[in-house]
Amino acid sequence: MQYPRGVKLRPTRAGFAKAVLDAAEFNKRIVVLGSDVTGSLLLTEFKERYPNRFISLGIAEQNAAAVAAGLALEGFSPIFATYATFSTTRALDQIRVSICYNNASVLVVGAHAGISVGPDGATHQALEDMAVMRALPNMRVYSPADSTEAYSLTLSLLMEERASYGPRYLRIGREPVPDSPRENRFKSYRDDIGSIFDSKIPKLVDRDATILATGHMVWHSEQAALTLRQLGFNVEVQNVNTIKPLGFDDGCEIWVTAQEGVCRPHEELYVDEYRLADIISHSRVVVTVEEHQVAGGMGSAVAELMAREGILRPLRMLGIDGTFGQSGPPLELYDYYHLAPNDIALAVSALLAKSGKQS
Repeated sequence: MQYPRGVKLRPTRAGFAKAVLDAAEFNKRIVVLGSDVTGSLLLTEFKERYPNRFISLGIAEQNAAAVAAGLALEGFSPIFATYATFSTTRALDQIRVSICYNNASVLVVGAHAGISVGPDGATHQALEDMAVMRALPNMRVYSPADSTEAYSLTLSLLMEERASYGPRYLRIGREPVPDSPRENRFKSYRDDIGSIFDSKIPKLVDRDATILATGHMVWHSEQAALTLRQLGFNVEVQNVNTIKPLGFDDGCEIWVTAQEGVCRPHEELYVDEYRLADIISHSRVVVTVEEHQVAGGMGSAVAELMAREGILRPLRMLGIDGTFGQSGPPLELYDYYHLAPNDIALAVSALLAKSGKQS
């Protein structure tokens, strides 16, 4: 696959790093813990601007997680950020016991997640991180679709009030991906959500298919939906940027008033798991798409929701199916693991055909 010419590309790590800088101006409790990948996470400017709020701990992720827990319990807002393979598995014991057991308000950041890390290969392609993090008590899990959304969500997670909510995991990537200006992306989401509901009668409109996507797979799914609509299918894409609790969070922006940073939602747009269940129940079939193992990821969370709510619909989960990643250009890896837009469109149409719906 290839991205179309003219599409603006930015990595989600860029939105994250910019938000850390902006939030730190107003939340003086923010402290960043470095693990020798500060440049890769684009946090060098933070290190230079706030040297007294940056702690370099070297390649010692377990120690960093424990230090983060201690800082949080002393009233700071620590950010433990490194590659997702290291932050979520190498330091799992410390995250589980020191952070989650104590309900410590630490932002754990898993960067360079998914197969889109590309040439770094299986050892650096975190494909189990969301499954691990969402299984931990007290942990919340977020997976933004693009750099704009990563910026908004990070701001929301770091401003004074939400920064004390307890453990949070933010999944971001290295590879530049299609990015939309906030007004365009969220106008699209509002239009999509509005089109799900009948504007005159407060009830859901039935759909042929709903694609639930997260992270980099949101853009891929949007392109797949365009193809399917051209074939006559009524298909909706829902961005699931909150894996636990399951749903969609609009994030926030900073409003500056009298030298205070106030974090407020751009729009009243929040989809919780109950509204998500309603959307699913009015779809003939459901397909989930993620750059993660199928087992334990966002698709599993959706299946659990459907089971709890007694929703009987054909469900197909697309992702990495029980294998490790491998080295290669990111866009070629999407093709190899059947996560390109055409693959998603084929999976949806096949499930619809199986359910008796033809274009």
